[in-house]
Amino acid sequence: PIKQTVCRWRILDYRLEYIYEEKDLPIDLDSLVDKQLEVICSEYMQMYKIIHAPILKIGGSQSKIDISGIGTNKRKVFAQVSFKVTNEKIEKLKIYNSPNSLLFYFGPENGRFEDPSIKYISIKEVFKTLTKYNYSSYYDMIQEMLLKPPKKNN
Repeated sequence: PIKQTVCRWRILDYRLEYIYEEKDLPIDLDSLVDKQLEVICSEYMQMYKIIHAPILKIGGSQSKIDISGIGTNKRKVFAQVSFKVTNEKIEKLKIYNSPNSLLFYFGPENGRFEDPSIKYISIKEVFKTLTKYNYSSYYDMIQEMLLKPPKKNN
């Protein structure tokens, strides 16, 4: 990671075995890195018409928010995305709470929390939805993320 000399790097922990043995990564949630997870959550929001148009690029170390866009009735939509729930991300998200905004937190199934201002969506459910049909463009997108050629339709 940036600005770290020696540390444990989550994205390589899981992938190292596959890289070393030159095996394909399985198509599952654990194969994704943070940036890829942010992209699929953004696609999920667009698929369900939660976001109609993005405001800023997805993620980025300069941003306090992972996903932002314009939703129904011109309401601003803000979301945080993470493999784990952190108070820091929740607090950053709450900064954007207003009568004209919708807040979302994408996190692990076991990380659900109660906050009336934030809608919680399981990243497992997002992944399951986007990979439901192996002929969809979403499935192809995830295959590309994992450096796999898309399956051909017969």
